[in-house]
Amino acid sequence: MSQPNDLPNDQQPPEPKGDEVPVGSPQSAPGICPECGGSGRIAERPCPTCGGSGTINVLVGDA
Repeated sequence: MSQPNDLPNDQQPPEPKGDEVPVGSPQSAPGICPECGGSGRIAERPCPTCGGSGTINVLVGDA
């Protein structure tokens, strides 16, 4: 799995639960979180699906 920064694997932030594929996967891109509609928040709290970012990593293509 590709890591988003240079931290060791055991210090990486968790990937949001809603990601369809790991960050950095071939034929993947950020997409709007279907749970919060891209706001990153639900009922004044961070969205549990995207972790508050408003986006999830989605598969784009026919891999």
